[in-house]
Amino acid sequence: NGEGLTTETELRLPKAEGGTSLAKSLMEALKGDHDAIYVLSDGYENTPSGRFSEVLKIARDIGVKTQFEFCLFYQLLTF
Repeated sequence: NGEGLTTETELRLPKAEGGTSLAKSLMEALKGDHDAIYVLSDGYENTPSGRFSEVLKIARDIGVKTQFEFCLFYQLLTF
């Protein structure tokens, strides 16, 4: 690997890959009694695009007061 990382360490590092259904995860989280919901994402919802915003708007429209924080996870890891 040339950067001093072991294979074991490399396997534990998060990787942004595959399809993301943020809306489905948000709906699951809304089933619980949470003070806040934190979303960590690579910044692009791609299955299907835009549904997260729709679910969040509907939640607000029906009176859900849960705090939402969206955290963009994009970081180039260098060692």
